[in-house]
Amino acid sequence: MATTEHPLTHDLDPTVPAPAVDVSRYGFEGPFEEWADDARYFEYTKAANPLATGMITPVPAERFGAELYADGPTRAVPLDLASHLGIDSGPATSPGLLASFLRIREGESLQTAPNATSELYYVLRGRGWSRVNGRAVRWEKGDFLTLPAGSDSAHHADSDAAL
Repeated sequence: MATTEHPLTHDLDPTVPAPAVDVSRYGFEGPFEEWADDARYFEYTKAANPLATGMITPVPAERFGAELYADGPTRAVPLDLASHLGIDSGPATSPGLLASFLRIREGESLQTAPNATSELYYVLRGRGWSRVNGRAVRWEKGDFLTLPAGSDSAHHADSDAAL
């Protein structure tokens, strides 16, 4: 049985480094100059500016104070600007975001299940833990907690907490 050597390997010497190649000049289809000559480039705000096109309205500056989460029952408090944004399908903080305060009383828990690509929490005060997809994650004042989309999560407070 005859063996054939790969045509590109017969002259290779593993002790000699390969020549340097500027890979920034290449795309998946070969050298850029071969496939991008007829490309058109746009500055982002001219090509995709939803404010200029009227697709969305500017997000107003708004202060959401500590009185929203300082006391009261365990709950989520949406930071809702939907009426200012002309959104009538539910609460919204911006066209693509709903931010909320979470207020969790000591010894209580709050389940969250947003329709979102991810969840981000910042612990304003207190400490506790979250059950996320069957695993426990501890948190306390100053911590950030990020969760992937579709997480099954419940947040438990060891002391009065605000996230």
